[in-house]
Amino acid sequence: MRLVAILQVCFLCTCLQACTKSKWGENCERNCNGRCFNRSCDAMTGLCDQGCLGYTGPPKCLGNCKLGYYGLNCATRCPENCKEDVCDPNSGRCFLCAFGYKMSSVSNLCDTECDSGTWGLMCNSTCSEECQGDCYPANGSCLRPVCPHGKWGDNCHKTCSRRCHNRTCNSVTGVCECRSALCHEKAESLPPTSWVTLFKESLQLLHFYALLAAVAVVCVYVWLLGKREVRDFSKIKLKIRRLRSKETRSENITAKSLENTTTPWPVHFSSVATEHSSYTSIL
Repeated sequence: MRLVAILQVCFLCTCLQACTKSKWGENCERNCNGRCFNRSCDAMTGLCDQGCLGYTGPPKCLGNCKLGYYGLNCATRCPENCKEDVCDPNSGRCFLCAFGYKMSSVSNLCDTECDSGTWGLMCNSTCSEECQGDCYPANGSCLRPVCPHGKWGDNCHKTCSRRCHNRTCNSVTGVCECRSALCHEKAESLPPTSWVTLFKESLQLLHFYALLAAVAVVCVYVWLLGKREVRDFSKIKLKIRRLRSKETRSENITAKSLENTTTPWPVHFSSVATEHSSYTSIL
């Protein structure tokens, strides 16, 4: 037993080399806790000797960082542009950027504002056309006021073309939906530049109204034609009735004439008998 104790003491006396970084314990066989800053711990106890990374309560580092904090012993605040003040407790990298910011490709932090014309979460939304191409990156509202009805351009100093439907056009580009019969495609709200343009538009209007007038004339003609046919048919019916009435009257007159000219047989016979008796008495 004594020999064994002596051998153990001699063995320990030969352990003159310290454990390498991130190792501890007997024969340096154990790894330091990942919560230790720089993976550094006491070679004998394994407790974090440089503090905690992403945790609190050194040297054991058992507590989580509070919301909005990260780093060594959770003493550093998350970058201000992290959405809802949430970041990785170890690196401080934002999980999502606040509205109006995007993640830099260099630093991996939300330290870059949205490009012009974009806004919202991670700058994934596009500014409205009514904003003339630019808006607040945080909420998307227009940097400049929206043009009133019938106006467009920078400072809304341009007027929508009279060819636009309801005199309404895009406040940025001036593009509008055309009035009917004036064009079939979108037209820019630019005023006519010469009398030739006015003449062409006038011809288009005349052509349109002439077409309407022709349709109206055809409709009236068809209506009058139908009315005339009805009137002619009524006249024919009236003539037929008159002819039938005349025929009826003629038949009645003929019948009455026959009744007046015809003598019943008994009366004629009695008159002949009277004449014969008178003639006999004379003789």
